[in-house]
Amino acid sequence: MYLHLDEKLSVPLLADTAGLSEGYYTRLFKKYTHTSPARFLSDLKLETACTCLASGLTVTEAAQKVGIDNISHFIRLFKQKYGITPKTYQHSYCFNNNPPQN
Repeated sequence: MYLHLDEKLSVPLLADTAGLSEGYYTRLFKKYTHTSPARFLSDLKLETACTCLASGLTVTEAAQKVGIDNISHFIRLFKQKYGITPKTYQHSYCFNNNPPQN
């Protein structure tokens, strides 16, 4: 997943790549990570987007870098996870060198 964030990854594709059924792949994934493959992938994309925003990429560039083409969807996901928009994150936390407290 880490190496292919910019691609259209899905649970069926990941399961097929692993040579497992989707249900078995999901059960194994949850057993070892304590989260679903979809949630893990979403969190990974958003964490990577934070790094992209901190490096100076625009919101659109960061979204595209992690494989999310719909900017509205990206902003909505970002706000759900972090409570602020990507632009606010970038201006408040990255440019002021004041990272958010988790």
